[in-house]
Amino acid sequence: MKVIKIDSKTIEYAADLLTDIVDALAAASLPEKMVQYCQKMQTAMLENADLAGRIIAGVIENNSVQPDDLGLGEVDEGFIVFLAWSSL
Repeated sequence: MKVIKIDSKTIEYAADLLTDIVDALAAASLPEKMVQYCQKMQTAMLENADLAGRIIAGVIENNSVQPDDLGLGEVDEGFIVFLAWSSL
């Protein structure tokens, strides 16, 4: 288990993962509606460079994830993948 701090780098890392997930799903063999949704997200992220970071920050806020809740502001790296995935 790798533990990382929740800070701007963590949010940036999760945003990069979210972008990668969206890119992969936009090109995947999935139902047409899902692919179209991901392609729209992909376009929006290309047009708004900070969109993925804002989405991740919103997920953190909406799930009431606070550094104090996670023990000294640290979180398992797998949780960041969850944040990116749940952002979709």
